[in-house]
Amino acid sequence: MADTFNQEPKTTLVQRVARQSWIGAFAAVLALWGLAGYVTGNLTFSFILANATIAGFLALAGVAQMTVIASGPGNFDLSLPYVVTFAAYVVSGGVLGQDHVAASLALALITGAIAGAVNALLANPRSSVSPWNSSMRP
Repeated sequence: MADTFNQEPKTTLVQRVARQSWIGAFAAVLALWGLAGYVTGNLTFSFILANATIAGFLALAGVAQMTVIASGPGNFDLSLPYVVTFAAYVVSGGVLGQDHVAASLALALITGAIAGAVNALLANPRSSVSPWNSSMRP
């Protein structure tokens, strides 16, 4: 005899999807893409792919900023957009214009590490240097 008391109630596909935490963000993305396509008059697959590519870089910058905020007493790194922009120039230019992708990425990471080290030095409370470009303190 089957155990009829421990069976979960049947749910529809719509109910299961509605319970997902990401569905609101996904609906907002679709609505914004539709709005952008309506405003520009150009909603093609390449338009969506270009926006998805840019969103990946923005997500990476957002995760980096979240790491800065979560790792300290609520500090906010003001140099992040400048370091990301400079690293993008370094990667896109290549090392001496020779299209060495690995060396360009390594140089971009070194650039970010140097900027982070300078910010850490400036944000050090024992430092005599004013933290003009490091982190805002709450």
